[in-house]
Amino acid sequence: MAKSYANGLPNIVVLGAGGAGAKVVNALSKTLNPAAYNLVLVDARPYYVHWPAMIRMVVTSAGKLEDTALIPLDKNFVNGNGTLVVGKATSIVPSKDGSGGEVILASGEKLPYAILVLATGSVYEGPLLLPETKEETVRWANEWRDRFDKSHSVVLVGGGAIGVEMAGEIKDSWPNKKVTIVQGDTSLLNATYPARFRSGVVRGLEKRGVEFVFDDYIDALPAPGSASVTTRKGKVLQADLVVPTRGGRPNTEIIKLSLPGAVDANGRVKVTRTLQLPGYTTIFAAGDITDILEQKQVAKYPAQATLIASNITSLLAGQSPAKEYKKQPEMILLTNGTGGGAAYVGMLWGIILGDWFARMMKSKELLVGMVRGSLGY
Repeated sequence: MAKSYANGLPNIVVLGAGGAGAKVVNALSKTLNPAAYNLVLVDARPYYVHWPAMIRMVVTSAGKLEDTALIPLDKNFVNGNGTLVVGKATSIVPSKDGSGGEVILASGEKLPYAILVLATGSVYEGPLLLPETKEETVRWANEWRDRFDKSHSVVLVGGGAIGVEMAGEIKDSWPNKKVTIVQGDTSLLNATYPARFRSGVVRGLEKRGVEFVFDDYIDALPAPGSASVTTRKGKVLQADLVVPTRGGRPNTEIIKLSLPGAVDANGRVKVTRTLQLPGYTTIFAAGDITDILEQKQVAKYPAQATLIASNITSLLAGQSPAKEYKKQPEMILLTNGTGGGAAYVGMLWGIILGDWFARMMKSKELLVGMVRGSLGY
C-alpha cells in the first residue's frame, strides 16, 4: 500500500513527538491544507511520553501510569490531517540549494521534506532511559520498581527536578528507606531560582528524612551489589542502590553530524528569534534542544509551537517569517510525593507556593488528565 505522504506533494516533516514536536504538529494540522502539503511526524515511539509521570511510574505501580501516561498520538492530528511514521532518523541531508532536503530513516527510507522541524528532545539516564515500545517500557518500570523495593539505602546522583521528585516518590512508598541526594551545587535545583525557594525545597524533603551531600559529585556508578559509593571528595555513603537523576542531555547527535555549524559546544541547536536555524531557512527547532537561554520546560513549548506554525505558514506563502520568540518567565512546579511540593513563579517579586498548591495542581495526578486531553484523549 502506498504511503500517504508519498503522493508527490511537499512534506512538512517534524522530527520528535515530545512536548514540542507534538504541539507543532497539532498547530500545523489545524491550518495546513492537506490538498497542498503532507504533514509527517517521525518518532521512534508510537505514543507520547508524559515525562513528569515517568518518575513516579518507575518507582511504584500506584496509579498504573503505564496505562495512562504513554498516550497514543493518532488524535493529535486535527481532522486526521497528518501521518505518524514510527522510526528513527539517522541523518538529515539538506538540498544544495537550501530548498528542502531528505531525512534518512534507520529502515533506509528517504523521507523528502520541504520544511523540517527539529524537536528531538532530551536523552535521560538511569530509570528514565526508557525503551521504545510499551511492552518493553512496562517491563523496564517493573524492574526498577523491584530494585527500589529491595534496596535499603538509595543515593540519587543529581539534585535537580528529577532527583527532587524521585526522592519524594521513594519516601511515599517507603517512608523509612534511607535516601540521600548528592548535588554538585550548594543547594537543590540551580541559580535560576532564588535561594529562599531552593532552601524551601530542601526543607520539604528534610522533613521526610531525605539527606543531602552538597558541593560534591559521584563520578562513576558502583558495580551492582556494592554496599557503598564514594564521592569525588572522598565521602563514603552507604548505598545498595545508586540512581543517576541528573537532567537530560539534548538529543542532537544526528543534527550535529548532518548539519555543519548547527549545534553549539553544549550540544544545543542554534536558533534565530524566528526559531529557524542560521543558514538553514527551511529548518526550524523547538523544545529542549534549542540554545535559547531559559530553563527547558514543556510548559513553554506551546508558545514555540504556535510561533513555528505561523512562521511555516508565512514561508509556504513566499513571505519571510515574522514571528519572533520572546523568552518566558521562569516557573517551576515540583512534587514531593502525592501530597506536597513547591512552586515558583518568576513574576512580580517572585511568587512561592507550597504543598497545597503543588498537591492541587500536579502532585496528586501529575497532570495526566490535562495532557491526555490536549492529545485528544
